[in-house]
Amino acid sequence: TTIAQDPRVGERQTWYYGSGEASSSAGLTGDSFAARFKGDGIFKSTDGGLNWTLLPSTSVNSPHAYVSHWQYITTVKVSPTTGSVYAARGYNASLMVSKDGGTTWTDTIDPGGSPGSRGIDIAITSTGIVYAVVAGNVPKSGIWRSTDDGATWTDISPSGWVKNKSRLVLDIAPSNENIVYIAGTDGARNPNPSGFYLYKYTYQSGDGSGSGGQWEDRSANKPQLNSPENWSSQGGYDFYIRVKPDDENTVFVAGTCLYRSTDGFTTTNNITVIGGYKGTGMGYTMYPNHHPDNHTAVFAPGQPNVMYSGHDGGISKTLDVSANEVAWSYSNGFLTTQFYHVSIDPSGTKADLIVGGLQDNGSYGTESTNNQAAWTYYQGGDGMYSAIGKSGEAIVNSYQNGGSYLNIPFRRNLEPPGATGLQWSNPIAMNPSSTSGTTGSEGMLFYVGGSTLWRMGDVTDATSSYVKLTGTNKGATIGNLGFSTENPKHRLYYATTNGGVYKLDNADVSAATVVPTDISPAGGPSNAWPNSIQVNPEDGNEVLLTYANYEVIS
Repeated sequence: TTIAQDPRVGERQTWYYGSGEASSSAGLTGDSFAARFKGDGIFKSTDGGLNWTLLPSTSVNSPHAYVSHWQYITTVKVSPTTGSVYAARGYNASLMVSKDGGTTWTDTIDPGGSPGSRGIDIAITSTGIVYAVVAGNVPKSGIWRSTDDGATWTDISPSGWVKNKSRLVLDIAPSNENIVYIAGTDGARNPNPSGFYLYKYTYQSGDGSGSGGQWEDRSANKPQLNSPENWSSQGGYDFYIRVKPDDENTVFVAGTCLYRSTDGFTTTNNITVIGGYKGTGMGYTMYPNHHPDNHTAVFAPGQPNVMYSGHDGGISKTLDVSANEVAWSYSNGFLTTQFYHVSIDPSGTKADLIVGGLQDNGSYGTESTNNQAAWTYYQGGDGMYSAIGKSGEAIVNSYQNGGSYLNIPFRRNLEPPGATGLQWSNPIAMNPSSTSGTTGSEGMLFYVGGSTLWRMGDVTDATSSYVKLTGTNKGATIGNLGFSTENPKHRLYYATTNGGVYKLDNADVSAATVVPTDISPAGGPSNAWPNSIQVNPEDGNEVLLTYANYEVIS
């Protein structure tokens, strides 16, 4: 979740990375980041990243239960003067510092108060002065400064500071380290004109507080361009600020889009979108060789115009971040994309056909075994489930929250009207045994609507419609589906999130009120998510069911 190099001469082979995600977008509900993924402390390399060792002082070895703030590391930084390691832990936890390479740690800033902060961000000058921002409605919310390697801290927050920022980020101007830019959000997921905060701090004298520091509130100059180019950090999920190494007035703020201001956001006149979306008010077109949802950026050492940009699509690089029209190149082959689901041709007619949906990267397919060949793009969004017709001639793709389309041989919306309880990753499946004259030429589609299944005849027949199979409702969310191919054909298996497993014979012609057979395994997990059902293609009585064991001890 975070990585840092020891920048000192002679020590640059030493690296640290933190584990655990305290604010994942998975399970996002409204403005609440519900899903968290536990890690296990901080890892260290002394050979430039070839080998890594888990620091025992940070390890708790508890992948199944939250027992320590060390399971969520949000930021790691290393002092360029002393080599001290700073680690921001957890969800409203604390800022730790180690002065012996991670052997021991001291709690240097504890925000206090109850949970409600997205954590701490830190930045360090070339002379070792440390700035930290603490978000949330907690006693130590604000901006802090230390000149003694974290031993003591001065609150330099501006007069009238309101503790309503759910996330704060900062960066120091490398060309003038007396200048620090701080950006904040109130956590609202949707664009909110009052939810964007941006400040410029200039150190003057003394400990930097009061008259020792000059504050300028530039929050009114939020990037408000044409939708979808308006600023949004999606509740702080995608958010950072950077200052160009050779120009204290060229500032970059990132959310879904990446913005550049050449006057430090003093006005709105000099703001340009250089990444993320490239909208015209007519749709969500991506900026060439870039991607929405921006998380980090770094400049090449000694090359202030060369920027590497990290986002939900991977890494992009530009050779001139100051250009009027910034040109990016993609890091093809850098494997950061994540498939939610993959389908293959059930008939074998197109043996090399693979179709899948990728997290925040749409739905793609290929019939090539050449790993350098470009894949075919079907649709955008968060690619989820996919399904292929019985002859490989129909391709159905779904995206977040149940949206589904037939994309091959023609485009057609396949979301059932009236379906409720749709999941972020909503299962679909096609009957691989469909035959012409009964259920259509390419196949029958089954769609999960919460605790109920919906069935459509032939997806390639534009006149076909859904039947709601009310008898499949067992009072719990359906987590996944699986179909038999032979012995027998047309058998549908499905599993629910409360541990139920059911089979439905003759699913192609069964009545809407048909009651499936309960085949739930004795002693099976009762609160685990069924993430896959696979049926032996030669024996429809042999089934494999897997569970996603997050929070479930296996």
